[in-house]
Amino acid sequence: MNKTLEPMPGLAQTDPIAVRLREVLSSLGEDPGREGLLRTPERAAKSLRELTSGYLVDVDAMING
Repeated sequence: MNKTLEPMPGLAQTDPIAVRLREVLSSLGEDPGREGLLRTPERAAKSLRELTSGYLVDVDAMING
């Protein structure tokens, strides 16, 4: 299942997380080019960034500032 994925129009090729998520979808046997999954890698990447954004926050500055 190591096929090379063609670049998707609209997929932010500069977003490494979205690119990898597209690879994950393909590895799971999905077609990341089908209509229902076209923007999924970008949405999932945005979601992961939001969910992990707290790791970059200075807690002392947030609480005491």
